[in-house]
Amino acid sequence: MKPRGVRRVALTLWSVLVLSIGGCGSDDLRAGSKIVIFLDTGNTGRSVMSEEVAKQFLAEKGWNDIIPLGRGVKVNPANIAPEKHAVELLKSRGIDVSAHVATQLTPDEARQATVILPVSFKNLGQVITFEPTTRDKSFLLSDYAVGKQEDIEDAWGKDLPAYQAALAQIDEYVPAALTKIHEAG
Repeated sequence: MKPRGVRRVALTLWSVLVLSIGGCGSDDLRAGSKIVIFLDTGNTGRSVMSEEVAKQFLAEKGWNDIIPLGRGVKVNPANIAPEKHAVELLKSRGIDVSAHVATQLTPDEARQATVILPVSFKNLGQVITFEPTTRDKSFLLSDYAVGKQEDIEDAWGKDLPAYQAALAQIDEYVPAALTKIHEAG
């Protein structure tokens, strides 16, 4: 018999992983939460910006039913810092990602995610190859959000205007995708 007011909590490997890497706090691990993974190649640019735009949008809406995470499908251990122009653009919005460390998508994360939203066709193919069980929940971000089949161009190594263009696409697609996920209940 359980004492009154005590609830049993089942922690999955995913919950322990998220808590240990700081992906979200224990307050974010709510029953029924949807885990949405924004995926790019190295988790240093597009997925970082997508995750942060998502967090800001969700906070503005007051929606607590979605946990956004940015991940890379092929993280380079020698290149784990966020891209300087991504840092600069997010800083202009009051978001500090300077301490971000690229995080590789794990098979367990892929299986436990509600939706995986790669930013490019290449990343979509990579995640399905990486973890075939994700085929039915992995969608190109632009297609899922607004029915456009287009990549968010990889700005890696390019000048600031390339990052501004990528962020403009992210600003369009991420809120639309999150609205769709939230409204699906």
